[in-house]
Amino acid sequence: PVLGDISQIERIVSEQRPTQIVVCKGRDFNVPPALLLEYRVRGITVTDASSLYEKLFSRVYCEDVDPAELLLSPALRADHRTMAIQSIYTNLIGTFFLVLFAPLLILASISLAIFSRPGPMFESVDCVGFRNIPFSLLRFRTRRMDGSGRPTLVGSILLRLHLTNLPQLINLTRGEMSLFGPRPVRREFARSLTALIPFYALRFCIKPGMFGWAQMHLRRQEQNEFAQLGYDLHYIKEGSPLLDMLIVIGTLFPLL
Repeated sequence: PVLGDISQIERIVSEQRPTQIVVCKGRDFNVPPALLLEYRVRGITVTDASSLYEKLFSRVYCEDVDPAELLLSPALRADHRTMAIQSIYTNLIGTFFLVLFAPLLILASISLAIFSRPGPMFESVDCVGFRNIPFSLLRFRTRRMDGSGRPTLVGSILLRLHLTNLPQLINLTRGEMSLFGPRPVRREFARSLTALIPFYALRFCIKPGMFGWAQMHLRRQEQNEFAQLGYDLHYIKEGSPLLDMLIVIGTLFPLL
């Protein structure tokens, strides 16, 4: 219910006795900060709408946000201790899976070399990585080289088995990617999006990942760069082994 305009906030708080006040900043926001501080001292939780949105949806609200607020926020800086811990088990897991899937990698490579000629076994994509360092993202070549865009016989099998990105394990063990993090972005797209969205560059303060918070949430939704970025920034803020475990569970059991 509408209880009154913003000038009546003192009467409304006195009558309703709320336990929480959510502040939506805008052109009509003219509540004295001293009054909000007084409410906090009296035990009322005062929070802004963007923080509540992130708490409810597990992503940063990027559609209507002050870029300076995000760029200067200490919360949006990668925790180096957490990154060090994550790099240890990421490298161990990556090496384990590379050894485990090595026969499959070799078999697929030989099959592509024999049955998908002419053309290379792998295709590489120029992407932007940690701290804007470029790297070549590897994946199996699945399309014909005649310009038709049709998949090869081996390529169609790899696509059906979802093995196209298996060579990313090589990027992982080379330290260019992490097991968990924002999805890799092509260099030209990263340049354009950074020019359009100033705080887009924040997603490059950690390594791109094979699996991620955004990938888990948006797998069946239309591509939305603001939503993607919101989940990525939330992961940067809250990244931890526990969140990585939630990504594993959400990826393996998407209906839970």
